[in-house]
Amino acid sequence: MIWKLLYQDIFDRKTPIAIQKEWKNLEEGLFYLWQYTLSEWIDENGSPSFSKFLLSYGDTYGRNIDLSYKEQLVTLRKFVYGEQIIIHDKNSYDSDGEAVLKSVAKFQFGLIVKWKVFDDSCLELFDILGRSRSKSDFLSIIDVI
Repeated sequence: MIWKLLYQDIFDRKTPIAIQKEWKNLEEGLFYLWQYTLSEWIDENGSPSFSKFLLSYGDTYGRNIDLSYKEQLVTLRKFVYGEQIIIHDKNSYDSDGEAVLKSVAKFQFGLIVKWKVFDDSCLELFDILGRSRSKSDFLSIIDVI
């Protein structure tokens, strides 16, 4: 089976859902889901844009990041992209932003394998983000678990 990153236009609901990327590894899929969510789906204040991204396996409907955790999403966006207001290039990371994304994907992948639940893995990540005082604090927690 193939993992897919799906794009959904929220403004024009008649636009069909499109495949952005495909691969065979869930951890890589989580990396791209977070990358696209943080760079295109939310702005610097955590408000959603008209681009929604979902992670799908085979023919199943995709899972997306819950945007109701605005403060944590803004924090993670800053950890990855720094103070950029508009992100023109998904790869224009802050100094160690790519490493942060990889750690997030690895951490979430481990929870999904352990718990077999996507949503709970996001909630755990948001809880840690809410408790973290800095990027290094956040990484020290998720890199240990």
